[in-house]
Amino acid sequence: MAGLLIYMDILLECALAYEKLFNKKYIFKLGRKRKLHIIELTFSAMDFHHLAGLKKLDDIKVVHKNRALVFKEILKGKITIDTINKSSKFLEIERRLHCLKELETYLDTVQDIYIYDQNKNIGSKIPAEYLMKNVIDRSEVFYFTLRSNGAFIGISFFPKDKKDYTDRQVKLVLLEKTKVDLTDNSVMVLYNK
Repeated sequence: MAGLLIYMDILLECALAYEKLFNKKYIFKLGRKRKLHIIELTFSAMDFHHLAGLKKLDDIKVVHKNRALVFKEILKGKITIDTINKSSKFLEIERRLHCLKELETYLDTVQDIYIYDQNKNIGSKIPAEYLMKNVIDRSEVFYFTLRSNGAFIGISFFPKDKKDYTDRQVKLVLLEKTKVDLTDNSVMVLYNK
């Protein structure tokens, strides 16, 4: 049928884009006052839940099972955007989903990285060690990371609303950024100062 557009479920689109990162690792080398900071960023099905903001949807029971299982059910089409948009809190995560599908491009191009101190952000409950800031569709977007089992994982990801989470945080200098394909260990240098 001519002119018929088929739209992919945005939740599925995010999950498929995120799944592509499972075989990738980013290595950020950053400096400040002669101290080297290294962030090796990895990805797993369990982390998608927080990045997509599904935890906020406490009135949708199906998304509060095992996080890896929820991710698999999204990929299988058992949990869809129609499942979660019934939540009274869906509008809190809608913009986040539109950004999350661009996470790989975000990480490929991000250069603003900060040591994150939640004590400098009154009311913040994000237990991150580092904060990244980049732009998606003319909106500033924050990505928070935390060390887990030796590597770093993403624990929160959302577009800026009113609060600038980089305020009063210590900015690091990006020295080098590489992207490793874990299937063949090939390395792509994305930035080198």
